Amino acid sequence: MHLGAIAGPLTRLTPKRFRPLVWTGLLGLASTRIVLLAHYASDVIAGLVIGAILGRSMRKLTEIDKQS
Repeated sequence: MHLGAIAGPLTRLTPKRFRPLVWTGLLGLASTRIVLLAHYASDVIAGLVIGAILGRSMRKLTEIDKQS
């Protein structure tokens, strides 16, 4: 879940030419959980999706606060 949550901010902070590498690196790191038999693939995918949704939600909430 942490990797999904950090993906958005990390992508925005990275220059455009390196953004695909950010996602490749995060997916590679997440896949190690499957290789080490720590999680099922469905667990890893669900964690990435939930983390990305939470990260986007927090960004939306903080943007609203900045506008007030």
